[in-house]
Amino acid sequence: MATKQAATFRSTVPNGTFGNLCKTEGKAIFAAEAANTVIQTLKLEAGTKLYGLKAHHDNLGAGTSIKVGYAYVDATHGAAVDDAFCSGATTSAGVLEFNGKPITLDHPAILTVTNTGTATGEVVVIPEYEYRGV
Repeated sequence: MATKQAATFRSTVPNGTFGNLCKTEGKAIFAAEAANTVIQTLKLEAGTKLYGLKAHHDNLGAGTSIKVGYAYVDATHGAAVDDAFCSGATTSAGVLEFNGKPITLDHPAILTVTNTGTATGEVVVIPEYEYRGV
């Protein structure tokens, strides 16, 4: 059986006292917002690599759901992806998660929460990311 080294094998792996993996918190507060209201929660700089994201949500109302995604600050850098990280029903309090293949934002972007029904309540978005620079 062969042994191979991946392209990442020789990458410098930071292991300082505080590391380089970050988490932060953004809040989207819906107050009887009509469907398809987009709330911008956090701005992330170019070169940010997202490894995971959790969206803790209240019961936002009957027939509601949310989508968590991103939009570039400058729309010429690409179309918004409103469900890039997660989407799901919010008819009872819970957590939606993204833990898929990491996503690198090559340009400044805004994390967004979009509702798909009239919504009232709070969504706390906690991305897990590394700022890698451009």
